[in-house]
Amino acid sequence: MSHKSFSSQSAPQSVEEVLTQAVTLHQAGKLDEAEVCYRAILQREPQHSKTNHNLGALYLQLQQPAASLPYFAAALEADPAHGQYWLSYVDALHQAGQKQFAREVLAMARQHGLGGDDVDALEASLHAGQAGMTVEPQSHCPVCRSDQVSFLPLPALYRENSRLYGFEHFGKGEMISLEQYSCSRCGASDRERIYALWIDQQLEKNFLGRSARVMHFAPEEALSKKLRQLFANYETADFGMGNVDHKVDLQNLPFADESYDFFICSHVLEHVESDDRAIRELYRITRPGGCGILVAPVIVGLEKTVEDPSVTDAAGRWRLYGQDDHVRLYAHDDYVNKICSHGFRVDELGEDYFGKDVFRSLGLTHTSILYVVSK
Repeated sequence: MSHKSFSSQSAPQSVEEVLTQAVTLHQAGKLDEAEVCYRAILQREPQHSKTNHNLGALYLQLQQPAASLPYFAAALEADPAHGQYWLSYVDALHQAGQKQFAREVLAMARQHGLGGDDVDALEASLHAGQAGMTVEPQSHCPVCRSDQVSFLPLPALYRENSRLYGFEHFGKGEMISLEQYSCSRCGASDRERIYALWIDQQLEKNFLGRSARVMHFAPEEALSKKLRQLFANYETADFGMGNVDHKVDLQNLPFADESYDFFICSHVLEHVESDDRAIRELYRITRPGGCGILVAPVIVGLEKTVEDPSVTDAAGRWRLYGQDDHVRLYAHDDYVNKICSHGFRVDELGEDYFGKDVFRSLGLTHTSILYVVSK
């Protein structure tokens, strides 16, 4: 095990030193080692609020909301003035299916002065099913074709990391539904749901054919399963993922010019060293008359894209971009202009295009925009 012993005879580590180490392991995805460190702290200080909260967040990340509850409760009991502890506990109760208790805890949180847009959205989500359903009747996931489905909140770890590292744009993305992020049945995210709906519409209108040659970069599991059933010539590609048809670098694709009718490239451009090279490659492989879904994190109200190649450490990237494997954060105009500069036409499809009722049924924020590019 790579972490040092908490009770090392030669140089015992302080609680804060072990906590720093635990957070580092947690951020690196080494959850087993992080858990050992968190538990070592709790053996010494069982009521340590931050450690309890982080361990609860770890269990949420492992999709074990019931296991997270005692740790969030302990964190809240130790520091009831910490607003995030209230939100995390309510979130975990919601995910664990204890909606009535979650409502009661949220009411107590308001009595303690907790407020804001996040609280309002969480409350609306919790009260949506008081008539015996977990969501509004018109809720729908076009990925798994489920009606009256519930949508689960964004994992609490992202909110906590943003607070920990000082990411000021958390929750301000054009298409990020904090309280209705993922489908409880298939796991599809909010953006996958709008992709699936648009693709269904294009097939119905014969704007896309089932024989079209389709490339899906960084394929999302639920959406990919659907598309394999829809298209006869469907392929997947990624740089690091397993179980894809092609291992590729988006900046230097091995495919022939004008070889695909349609592509999906979602939340990839923020990862690559040169998004210009990547967009040029996407344009090159798209056939004349072809199109693609090209979406990346765009921040509402951001005037200029944030990009600093000198920042390579995880903490710095969390602070600037909201994730440690991102290298830029897009402003709307910069994003659209960059895509257009490489020859694509860009159509921005939002709430006015799809309709408010559709956005509501899919659990989308009203600022969500689907970027469809064409050649």
